[in-house]
Amino acid sequence: MPRLSKTKMGAAGGLIVLLVLLVAWWSSTRITRKNRPRPVELAENLGAKLPFDYHWVEVRIGSPKYKFPKAVVKKVEQARYNQSGRRVKAMEELSRMGTNAWPVVPVLVGLLYDKDRQCSFSAATVLARINAQSHPEWPEIEKRLRGHSQAVFTLRYMIFGKDVYGRPGDAAQRRFAMIGLAAIGPKAASAYPEIIEVVKYGEDHELRGVALNSAARIDTAKTLPLLKEIVKNRAEWPQVSAAAALALADTAPDAPETRGLLENALGDSRSLARLGAARALWRLKAPADQVLPVMTGLLSHKLTSIRKAALEAIAEMGGAARQSRSEIERLTADENEGIRRSAASVLRSIESRPST
Repeated sequence: MPRLSKTKMGAAGGLIVLLVLLVAWWSSTRITRKNRPRPVELAENLGAKLPFDYHWVEVRIGSPKYKFPKAVVKKVEQARYNQSGRRVKAMEELSRMGTNAWPVVPVLVGLLYDKDRQCSFSAATVLARINAQSHPEWPEIEKRLRGHSQAVFTLRYMIFGKDVYGRPGDAAQRRFAMIGLAAIGPKAASAYPEIIEVVKYGEDHELRGVALNSAARIDTAKTLPLLKEIVKNRAEWPQVSAAAALALADTAPDAPETRGLLENALGDSRSLARLGAARALWRLKAPADQVLPVMTGLLSHKLTSIRKAALEAIAEMGGAARQSRSEIERLTADENEGIRRSAASVLRSIESRPST
């Protein structure tokens, strides 16, 4: 029996090692895919594509250049129907998960500019339902949308369009649509008219405020006169005035009138308008002793929503709000559980964060 050379034995050994590694990789891949988290699996279903050959046939069905057998057409149409069904189920299940679906928010944001409109709309619907903009990493995640005009059609449609069942978008969908368009920025200019329509004629005043911020981020120059007008108008709804103050500080901090308008608004008789002006001035590096008294004074407001908003504003100040510690501690015994939790959280925030 001929003996193998050392070279051949070495090659055979290397091949065996390679085969072992490939088998190990294949096995681990199967285990990983089988045991991957449910939100990940659903996100994959949401973004799944038809096989290339099916897609090639689908886009050419009806073309006079191609005569596909009925059996092939039926098979492709059935595949599309099955894909659509899986997508709807994935959308509904992810929507019900709420914050448990937050791990796949970056994936869903990527699907917003998918060429498949149904895929894009499904992803946008889930993001709206799970309140993705409250994700702790949203300021970083939304940067992925910056300049992506491919997502504009879907988000714009969500403001006034209807779903496959003929139902118009609800408040959550419209809110997320405008937040998404704001993230895209100037590339979302085609949606500006719809957003301004919400600002001027919307009945939901919280949404009008969201629309104002969106409009300012899409076209600051065009929106600036409107922001100034609303900040000065003391007959406007306070939610809208507060949103205008914050949008003014965020998008036009160096405009000549900005600081003066906000300082005048500190004397507004409407609590939310005062609070919005104080928050806006803090973002413009105003001294703590100018804005903190306004915020602290609202911790005793009879409305829970105002007390909560004041706590959120104070939390932004971090250690600079330590002189309001006693008033915040008092709210840890508030009759409202949400206020008690918020107050405890703010106390931790002002203790752990440095003064700025």
